[in-house]
Amino acid sequence: MKNYLKALPLIALISTPNVQSSDAIAPNALSPTGKISTNQPTFTWTAVPGTRAYMLYTVDAAGDIPIWQFVGAKQAGCSSGTGTCSYYDSSAIFSEGTGGFWYVNTFQQRWSSPNSNTLKFTVTKNGVTPEPEPVSDDPVIKAVGGGWETAGVHNIEAITLSSARSLLENIPGISLDPILLTNKGEFGPPPIVYFNRGPNNEYNVDVSVGGARWAQLVYQFSHEFMHIVSNYGNTPGDANQWFEEALCETAAMHSVNRLSEVWKTNPPFESLQGYSQLMENYFNDFILNEVEKAKTEFFKPGDTIATWYQREKQSLRDDAGQRNKNRIIANEIFLFFSESPDRWRSVKYLNLGNSGGDISLEAFLEEWKNNSPDDLKYVAETISGWFGF
Repeated sequence: MKNYLKALPLIALISTPNVQSSDAIAPNALSPTGKISTNQPTFTWTAVPGTRAYMLYTVDAAGDIPIWQFVGAKQAGCSSGTGTCSYYDSSAIFSEGTGGFWYVNTFQQRWSSPNSNTLKFTVTKNGVTPEPEPVSDDPVIKAVGGGWETAGVHNIEAITLSSARSLLENIPGISLDPILLTNKGEFGPPPIVYFNRGPNNEYNVDVSVGGARWAQLVYQFSHEFMHIVSNYGNTPGDANQWFEEALCETAAMHSVNRLSEVWKTNPPFESLQGYSQLMENYFNDFILNEVEKAKTEFFKPGDTIATWYQREKQSLRDDAGQRNKNRIIANEIFLFFSESPDRWRSVKYLNLGNSGGDISLEAFLEEWKNNSPDDLKYVAETISGWFGF
């Protein structure tokens, strides 16, 4: 038992008799399973409502126990009792060409749930998550600082690169400075990309993600990444910042939806292949649900984008961060861009105007149109028409 000493606190914890309860709900083990390319996998399973802790048990090919661990729900990023729990242990290494099996159950003071399904996996390549094969337009993304302990830095960098690629595949010809990515934790401040650059001109991006909640990471990172792509540093002023925020929300929607398909056959690493369904669930159950809630709250019967904007114009110009209102336009742009992904090329011509910060939205969109090449001018012109300009 390789991690016997690590398990000593656990042994003390369960010295009180603990029995399985047939009434308790067992979690569902998700990944790793099958052939994987990392010898330090992240273990994910479905959350169980009302559960404060889980017991994770793994056995390798030699019969050793790399992980026998009491994992708190908060530590696993699933304290709400919904969604996906995850656990990463940098000291647990599985040998190349072998693998193991694992399962998990819920843990209460005097009883536990039945065990989850048991999953088997085989490590096909030695080492941590391999670097994705680079392409010419790939940005360099480095996970820095603390906050990544339960997810793994290589995993984070591979997943955020996959997120960036989901957008850049439709926006060729962009060369970006490196991105330094920091995690402020599950209950941290809102994600942000700073105007101030790093010592080597790096972009500084913060996200607030719990554990290995990959869909949440993709959602947050893609939003901030689009600020970079759409020239946020050249923003003429704050009055139309809300429109850029809406566009970035569109990018987040696109990345989650796109990767729910891409990861079915080409995930950043093999153990994420089964996660594509969870990405799809996140898109349908969270993102689209939030869009519908926004429409219900802010869209009146008979409203058009133009009438809605006239009513909300001053509020939007005064406060760009009203995400629920921004989602209304984000969803319209998402549908418009989904009809022809080539329209994503237009975003790199946003925020290139020289006008003052208090210009009208009509003038702001006109600048976008004027700075776009001839074959893309119709994108800004069409969106401008939604507002009655």
